[in-house]
Amino acid sequence: DSLAQVRECDVFLDETLPHIPAAVLPAAERSALEVSVRLHRASALGSLRRAFDGPDLAMLVASLDLRLRGRGWCRRNQPLDDLGPHLAASEFAARRIRALHRRLLRSEPADLRDVEGWHDARKRAKRLRYATEPLLAAYPARTSRTARYARRLTKLQDVLGNLNDLRMASDLIARLSDAPDTSVPIRVQDAVRAFAAERIDQALPKARSALHR
Repeated sequence: DSLAQVRECDVFLDETLPHIPAAVLPAAERSALEVSVRLHRASALGSLRRAFDGPDLAMLVASLDLRLRGRGWCRRNQPLDDLGPHLAASEFAARRIRALHRRLLRSEPADLRDVEGWHDARKRAKRLRYATEPLLAAYPARTSRTARYARRLTKLQDVLGNLNDLRMASDLIARLSDAPDTSVPIRVQDAVRAFAAERIDQALPKARSALHR
């Protein structure tokens, strides 16, 4: 969560704010908004640093160390070694990829404008991509087909990631408006939300097309 707040500020400053036209957000208001976002980022970064210095990160590192040493690798309380010891690598990979692929296809919102539904699709696409990258190595004889699948999956994740960044822009503005150390005029809030909504409308058909591919 701490990482996410810092990242949201970075994405807004680097990817969203520079593309808002001056006619929508004049220079003076743009500068004031940038200051507010940077103040919020500094506060979030302070929280992140405290988290890094706290016990939770140390416990996470210790837990990962145990897993890397071969202990604790279970799925639904069943050791992974018992899940498919007789499967060939390609068969195991195929089962896993197909299962994640079906879940991704089922996540397509019935309503194209269901932004929260596309957020769920983004998480499933990310899970499929990160599982697929190592598993596709089990298909050395089908390089062109698997490479095309990987490229389209990457494209889908990029499109859905952009859609999510636009969604988070409105959420960030709302948090800035409620924070005690920042102040965003209502006109600026409305301008950012209108810009994000317009870009979302443009991105939604691209998301559906990328998912179908």
